[in-house]
Amino acid sequence: MAQILNKNKIIIFGVVQDTIINFRYDLILKLQECNYLVEIIVTNPTLHFIEKMLEKGIIVHSLNLKRRSYNLLNLFQEYLKFKKIIFNSQPDLIFSYTIKPILISSCLRKRNNYFKLILLFEGLGSMFDSNNIVKKIKKNIFTKIYKKYIPYADTAIFLNKEDKNCFESLKICDTSKAFCINGIGINLTKFKYHPLKINKEIIFLFIGRLIKEKGIYDFIEAAKIIKKKYSEVKFRVVGQIENDGMKLAEILKFQNEGTIEYLGVLNDIRQAIIESSVFVLPTYYNEGLPKSILESLAIGRAIVTTNTKGCNQTVLNGENGFFVPIKNPSELSNILIKFIKSPHLLYEMSQKSRLIAENIFSDKIINESLLTILNRLRK
Repeated sequence: MAQILNKNKIIIFGVVQDTIINFRYDLILKLQECNYLVEIIVTNPTLHFIEKMLEKGIIVHSLNLKRRSYNLLNLFQEYLKFKKIIFNSQPDLIFSYTIKPILISSCLRKRNNYFKLILLFEGLGSMFDSNNIVKKIKKNIFTKIYKKYIPYADTAIFLNKEDKNCFESLKICDTSKAFCINGIGINLTKFKYHPLKINKEIIFLFIGRLIKEKGIYDFIEAAKIIKKKYSEVKFRVVGQIENDGMKLAEILKFQNEGTIEYLGVLNDIRQAIIESSVFVLPTYYNEGLPKSILESLAIGRAIVTTNTKGCNQTVLNGENGFFVPIKNPSELSNILIKFIKSPHLLYEMSQKSRLIAENIFSDKIINESLLTILNRLRK
C-alpha cells in the first residue's frame, strides 16, 4: 500500500478530456486518497466534464492545444498560457503525457525549479521506428529537442523496456530517472470477465486507428482468405479514420463486399469485445502497450498480435493467444483458422487472458507503482 504523506498539489497535463475519464480517473481518485490536491489541464473541456471533476474537488484548466501543429508561434503562445496556469496554481508536481504537454512542461521545468516534473511516454510513435525519410527527419528533429529539454524532468516513465532503453541509449534521459510500468492499467471492475458462450459464432475483432501500421490491411486480407472457406465467420473493425490512413470509402467497400463489419468509433468498447471471440491486432506500429489489448484481456478474450514491443508483454504464446509475424496476412489467416478448427482454444485462452489481466495489468497494481514513483518526489 502506498504511504499517505503530507498534502501536495499535482497537476495532470494531457490533451483530450476523454483520456482523463477513461485512463486517468482511477489514478486521480487514488491520488486524492493519498492526500494529493489534484488539478487537470486539458484542451477545450466540456461543461459536463468540468462539473463532474468539480464534484470530486478537482479544478479543471482549459488550454487550447493544437495537437498536430508544431508551428513555432503556436507553440510559444501555448507555452505562455501554460506558464500562466502553473504560475497561478503553484503545484508541487506536474504529471504530463502525450508529446505536446511533455515538451511544453519540460521547457518550463528547464527555467523553473519550484515544481517536480513527471513525464509519461505511452509510446514513441512511428517516427522512432520507420525507414520513411520524412519520419527519419522528424525523429532527428525531435531527438534534438528531447535531448535539450527532457533531462530537466525529474522522472520519465515508460510502458515498455524497449522505449526506456531507446531513450537511455540516445542519452535523452538518465537511467536513474527512468522507470518502466506494465501499461496504463485496466479497471477490472469496469471491464469484467465475460465467459464465451458455448457454440457461439466466431467473431474476430480489430480495434485501433485505421492506419496501415496498425495492421488493418493485414486483418482485412486475412479475412478475405478465411471467408473463402469459412463464410460464416465474422470480422469486425472498430476504429477512427485518420487523414493518413484508410479512407471511409475504402472501409465501406470492404464492408459492402461482406469481408468485414465496420462498427465505427465506439464510446464504450466493452460490448464489442464481449460479443467477440478473439481480439486481433497485427500491428507493427511503435506501440507503448495497447489499451485495446488490455481491455480484451480483462474481458477474457484470446489475443492474436505481433511479437513487437508492448504487445509482447500481453501474450504467452500458445497459452492465451498467439504471436503472428508482421505484414503476413497469410500466416495471420493460418493462426486464426486454428480457432475455427479447435474452438476449445477459445475457452481455455479466455480464462488465461483474464488471469494475466488480474495478475499483471490491473489498474490497482499499476496505480500503486505510479504512486510509489510519485511519492519519491513529494516535499
